[in-house]
Amino acid sequence: MRGIQQVLLVGVLVCMTGVMNISFCNSETIIIDTSILEKLEIANQIVEEEVASETEAVEPVVYNADGHELVASYSEALPENLTVDLKYNKYLVGNDYVVMINGPVNIRKGPSTSYGVLRKGYTYEKFKLIETVRGEYYSSFGTNEWHKIMYYVNGEERYGYVFGGIVAVRHYRFEDAYNKILKMDEMAYGQNIAYISNFRSYKGYAPLYQGKYLEDDRQVLRYQAAPGYFEVSTGSEFRYLQDGRLLRINSYDDNFYYVTTFDTNESYYVPKKYVAFDKQLVNMTQVLMVDLTNQNEIVFEKIDGVWTLVSYSYATSGTLTEHKEPTDPGVYKAILKKDKFLYLDDETKEIAGYAPYAIRFNGGAFVHGFPVNYKLVKEQVVLQEELLDEEGNVIQERVTTDKIVDRVDPGMIEYSPTLGTIPLSHKCIRNITSHAKFLYDWIRIGEAVVIIEE
Repeated sequence: MRGIQQVLLVGVLVCMTGVMNISFCNSETIIIDTSILEKLEIANQIVEEEVASETEAVEPVVYNADGHELVASYSEALPENLTVDLKYNKYLVGNDYVVMINGPVNIRKGPSTSYGVLRKGYTYEKFKLIETVRGEYYSSFGTNEWHKIMYYVNGEERYGYVFGGIVAVRHYRFEDAYNKILKMDEMAYGQNIAYISNFRSYKGYAPLYQGKYLEDDRQVLRYQAAPGYFEVSTGSEFRYLQDGRLLRINSYDDNFYYVTTFDTNESYYVPKKYVAFDKQLVNMTQVLMVDLTNQNEIVFEKIDGVWTLVSYSYATSGTLTEHKEPTDPGVYKAILKKDKFLYLDDETKEIAGYAPYAIRFNGGAFVHGFPVNYKLVKEQVVLQEELLDEEGNVIQERVTTDKIVDRVDPGMIEYSPTLGTIPLSHKCIRNITSHAKFLYDWIRIGEAVVIIEE
């Protein structure tokens, strides 16, 4: 189209009468209706727009400093819209990091097995994430993405590459947390706030779901829960609302509170005995947000009217096994705190150890430091003495057993490589012990909320 137009425009003299005279070197004159040229001009414009569109759609390939095709790069800077006043900042790898969750991984000089191995990344080790690039493709993983990471050797920064298919990329989702807190703050302002209270089902077991199930259609357990009815009747359909869940009170009658949950923004009728107002959340100034996907947590405090980032750290949530439960997502009240939370052995049900600096938020779930197993001191005790007959024959052998006579505290554990890797706890949120102490000293019961996000 562009070539045709160029020929037609040679020696053109436009006349305002609507007819065009075109004179060539041989003095021949050709009369052309201007509508033809208008159509050609329109066609030419369409072609140019299509070419431009195709050009814009193809993004230029960008390479990193090592010459590899760049997929993404990551910044150390915190979001500009956040106010930051870190009161705890130990063990920070970076805002974006890589975790070795599938065993030891080779860290190579480049994004291919043709590059030499610099060192190994060991199970649960964490590395600061610098870039993601394209490299050697593995069909079994369906990806060619490799991650450039940073580590230290004798205090000096070193860089290498790990294959993306066998490691986990983790992020601190600061903006998501901040926006969630702003929304929570708006919901809580000037409202009558309470929470579900049925620790260990002391207020009574909720009815069976649909008359026979111990969990509802969202897999929320009956134990330590209250029924949230859809209508003002104990005969209506309901869902389980777990202990600790934060509620906004809309209205009430002699039997029920009509409430709205902070996490799902759904409304239910809850029997009054399950709703508590002790140390009521009148002024929400502290929020601990736990990210189950990334296995980390972000802590905000409202200082002089501004939500401020005060710490962020690794966290380990609950998992589902015979003796363990996953940590349930939701918005919970920080209910109480204790310097040591005792826990039992899964099999013997004897006191096995303690978790330091514990903050309860849901049922038997606490935010706490790394758990400590007691060293058990046992002695052999006689349950039944040996019995002899008159002739000295044994008719009943001596029966003994080992009895725990003391529990020795071996001392607190500050850190474990498993923290912030995969869900491992019984339901609690494990912390680096120094971070748990920071939270324990910092938190004000009656002003604090714990948010568990997926």
